[in-house]
Amino acid sequence: MERSAELEAITRRWLSAFTESDVEAVLAPLSDSEDVVWVGTDPGEEWWGRKTVEPLVRRQYDEIGGSLRGRTTGVWAWSEGTVGWVFATRVLELEPDPLPMRVTAVFHLEHGQWRVVHTVFSLAILNEESFGLELTTSVDLIAQAVEVERPDLDSAAAPDGTVTLLFTDIEGSTERNATLGDGEWMSLLRKHHDLVREQVVAHGGFEVKSMGDGFMIAFSSARRALQCATDIQRVVEKDPALDIRIRAGLHAGEAVRLGDDFYGGVVNMAARVAGSAAGGEVLVSTIVKALVESSGEFVFDTPRSTELKGFAGTHELHPLLL
Repeated sequence: MERSAELEAITRRWLSAFTESDVEAVLAPLSDSEDVVWVGTDPGEEWWGRKTVEPLVRRQYDEIGGSLRGRTTGVWAWSEGTVGWVFATRVLELEPDPLPMRVTAVFHLEHGQWRVVHTVFSLAILNEESFGLELTTSVDLIAQAVEVERPDLDSAAAPDGTVTLLFTDIEGSTERNATLGDGEWMSLLRKHHDLVREQVVAHGGFEVKSMGDGFMIAFSSARRALQCATDIQRVVEKDPALDIRIRAGLHAGEAVRLGDDFYGGVVNMAARVAGSAAGGEVLVSTIVKALVESSGEFVFDTPRSTELKGFAGTHELHPLLL
C-alpha cells in the first residue's frame, strides 16, 4: 500500500462540502451500491445502502439548517489497487465549545472514480465520559515517575527559572502494537524514538524521561519547545513509512520558585494538556501561548475549553495551526 495524494485531495473537497451546505457534493462521492454503510455519531445512525443513506442525509441537513460548520485539520489516505482508505480529523464549530471529530472512509475505484463505500463519523470524547474513568497513557506514567524522582531541571530553566515542558506520545499505540505484533511494533518504536530525539537535540531541549511511546522534554525557551513540537509533527507527516500520529502538549512554570509544587502541578498540567491533544495536533496551555505570542511566529486555532483531571474548573487550550 502507499500514501495517496489523490484520495487526500478528494477527501478534503468532500469534507468541505459539509461546511458549505452543499448536500449534493456530500452525496456525490457515495457508491450507488446497496452495500454502502454510513455510520454517524448517534447510536441510531447506522445506515445501509445508497437508497437509505441519501434521503436520511438530506433530511438531517434540513433539520440542522443546512450547515455543519467546521475545519478539516488533517487528512491521511492510502490505496492499494482498487481500494483506498482515509482517516481525517475535523473540528466542529459548535457553541459554546468547538468539538473535535474523526472521520474514516473506505473508497472503491468504480469506473475510474473513487467512490465511498463505508464511512464512520465519530466525536472525540474523553474516556472519562464514555467509560467513566480516564485510562492511563505513557504520558501519565512519565508524569507519575517524574513526580517521584524529582529530576534536576536547572540546566533546562530560563534565567527567570521558567521551564517549558513538552509531552508527546503516539495516538492509539496499544491498538497499533496489537495489530503489528511485538517485533514490528518495536522496530517502529525505535524509529519514532530516533526521530523525536533528533528534534530534541536540534532545538536545544533536555530529555527528562521516556517510557513506552511517550516523552517528557524540557526547554528553557517556550519558543524552541513549540518549534520542536512542530518539527516533530512535520517530520512524522513526511515519513509515510512510520504511519503514526503524534499527540503533543505543552505547559510552562517556574521550577525554581515553585519547587516541589512544580512536579505536582506544572508537570501534571503539561501531561493533561498532551492527553487532550488529538493525533497530529500540538496543543498548548494559555501560559505557553502568552510566552510565544510576541514572536509573531505561531498562529493558533480557536481555543477550546475543557476540564482536566486533577485541576479545578475548565481550562482553555490552544491548538497550533501547523
